[in-house]
Amino acid sequence: MDFPMNQTISTGNMEVKTKYKVGDTLYAYNSLQAKLISFVVTDISVYDDGDKVVIFYRSGDWDAYHEEMCFTSKQEFIDSL
Repeated sequence: MDFPMNQTISTGNMEVKTKYKVGDTLYAYNSLQAKLISFVVTDISVYDDGDKVVIFYRSGDWDAYHEEMCFTSKQEFIDSL
């Protein structure tokens, strides 16, 4: 199975490597819909909370999914349970 290439984001003195990139199709559990959804990444948000860098992936709507909760397939999600 081919996995997407990492995307590198550089700001100032910090370089952040994301697990996925814009255009990738990911799966995440949407708690409001109570189901696993697939979405195409349209935006990546990176936050520094002081202790670590937190990465979220968006699909063009208001929903954002934490990198640790995103998967490249339904089976990868099931295996994580």
